[in-house]
Amino acid sequence: MLLLPSKKFSWILLALFFIFDAFSSYYAVSYMGGKEGNPFIASYVQNNPKLFFPIMIFGYILAYLIYSILKIMLWNFLKRFKFVTQTLVEQIVIVAIAIFYFFTVILNNSLYLIGFRVPGTLRVNLIIGLVAAPIYGLFVLYMSSKNKVIT
Repeated sequence: MLLLPSKKFSWILLALFFIFDAFSSYYAVSYMGGKEGNPFIASYVQNNPKLFFPIMIFGYILAYLIYSILKIMLWNFLKRFKFVTQTLVEQIVIVAIAIFYFFTVILNNSLYLIGFRVPGTLRVNLIIGLVAAPIYGLFVLYMSSKNKVIT
């Protein structure tokens, strides 16, 4: 049996990821000489690291928009299958986003904070996140088709 985390738990976990990202990025840029990896915000936060905190809120809103779009797309694709419910699709999407964010941001920040500085780590983590999130979704769908998922 596979127990899926609730949507509420998943959103709280994702919020904690965003908070950790803001604080760890702030610390790395302010006290460790780190550079921001996101080219869209790098020029702003390098000069004023306190901008990580309002950007965190914008990022969470952006994650919700991505969630909404993916949820609609996935539901429209999967609704023909009898074992798929809209709640299941919502849970898959939010957990997949959390998995992706963990591998691309949280893992990269954590490695930097403990002193692991290898060029190209972000790209490798991005690939891992892009592979792990859909694999998770497919695994949940497979388990759900066998009636082995508790939502």
